[in-house]
Amino acid sequence: MDISTSLYEYMVGYCPEQGHTAISCNGRKWSFDDFLREIERVAGALQKMGVRKGDSVGVCLLNSPAAIITVYAINRAGGIANIIHPKTNIHKLREILHGTRTRIVFASSLLLYSQIKAYEGMEVVACGIGSWALASILRGVKSFKLLRGEYKSVAIEGEDIAVYMHSGGTTGVPKTAKLSNRSLNALVINLFSSIPKSFSSADAMLAVLPIFHGFGFAIGIHAPLCQRMRVVPWMLFKAKKLAGKVKREKITVIPAIPRMLQKLLVTPNFGGAAVKTVTDVFCGGDALSERVKVEFEELLKKSGANARVCRGYGLTEMNSVCVLNVDDTPNSIGKPLKNTEVRVRDDEGNDVKLGNLWLSGEAMMSGYLEPDCKAIVIEDGKPWLNTGDIVETDAAGNLFFKGRAKRLIKISGMNVFPSEIESVANAMSFVDSSAAVERRVNDKPYIVLYITLKDKMLDAAGRVMSECKAQLSQWHVPTDVIVLEAMPMTKMGKIDINALTEQANKKYAD
Repeated sequence: MDISTSLYEYMVGYCPEQGHTAISCNGRKWSFDDFLREIERVAGALQKMGVRKGDSVGVCLLNSPAAIITVYAINRAGGIANIIHPKTNIHKLREILHGTRTRIVFASSLLLYSQIKAYEGMEVVACGIGSWALASILRGVKSFKLLRGEYKSVAIEGEDIAVYMHSGGTTGVPKTAKLSNRSLNALVINLFSSIPKSFSSADAMLAVLPIFHGFGFAIGIHAPLCQRMRVVPWMLFKAKKLAGKVKREKITVIPAIPRMLQKLLVTPNFGGAAVKTVTDVFCGGDALSERVKVEFEELLKKSGANARVCRGYGLTEMNSVCVLNVDDTPNSIGKPLKNTEVRVRDDEGNDVKLGNLWLSGEAMMSGYLEPDCKAIVIEDGKPWLNTGDIVETDAAGNLFFKGRAKRLIKISGMNVFPSEIESVANAMSFVDSSAAVERRVNDKPYIVLYITLKDKMLDAAGRVMSECKAQLSQWHVPTDVIVLEAMPMTKMGKIDINALTEQANKKYAD
């Protein structure tokens, strides 16, 4: 299948099998034919509302059938799906919508009243419970269920932008990645060409990672639909309810971030026969410790599931996953997917074993929407992206994630990777999570290690400190180990390193 076509056409044409359930959610099922009819209905309505090729249409929705249908309908109509976290604060939301020249927005009916000011001057399509009622009382609001319009064919090419995905960028500054049809489609073929097994309509993907996240859309929705897997959207991850969800929907594949697995390991009702259908867990979005990986696999095995956890690495700028550990090499993020090239370089551009990770391939974004943000470098006719991450490579080509370059700490001229300290802490059975950050006193660097515990215990900080001294060099040993009730988290479910760094430096500045 040619990747230089629209998301919609690629999804339809990738696999000839169509007589199955495309989406199931809360007891309702959409056959593949039903799914395509819904897409065409909404695409026709968008054209009737004036959407033309290249227009940005806002998608401020949690995972749901309506969200999935909307993204493909926007693509079918020739527009760009501007996918935004639905709980973004009003001022930032309005800034994003105006910056992308968005005049039509699909919004959750549950959040619409609190965000209506952000949508002033725009047409709003309410999705979800009560959308019809909202459409009847709020000016400029339409109901998703009542959208109608005759669809007219639009010529869409692979290089046309399909999605705006909002990211922290490779430097941590918020940016808007322009993801083309070609790049998103390339990820699908790269992924399935790299995994040594096949998936089909007998499989069910739990789309639990948010659609506004590259991993959530590309891996949780677009790839499985192309492969004719049944997609089960879930609005919010709830550890206590996951086992029941897996049992009811006969889930076989779960995309996850490390924090999800950590929560499930301490959830009493997760496990047993309810999860025996699970065959694959793909984990990315943050560093996954070997201990959590092994413990989760053991839990699934005891539950009767013949499953394994596959660790990966990705970033929005590469449409999420671009490195995958299909060989199950301990502690490694794996090898690059098919049709993806990697280079490990020092700051002078020399090839090294330990250094900055550079990536190239057809799954790369087209660039950032912001004109002053430059990330792609052309070398030998190929686009290359400096990820901003430090990795180490072995003789077999396996990559080992060391951390973000911006998190690198220099102690007496020695490079200290916070991930090495965190790995020691995370390997201890009573530690739930950890994060090492830098604090500076009179411009001298020190290391503070924050930890959270599975259960309260005496002298946890002292035991972690002792283990660090036993396993790490003197430069890696933290000055302080601080126990927190809970880690501050970002909207993407990652530990908020910036908040912890600010907290560490504020404490010692006071």
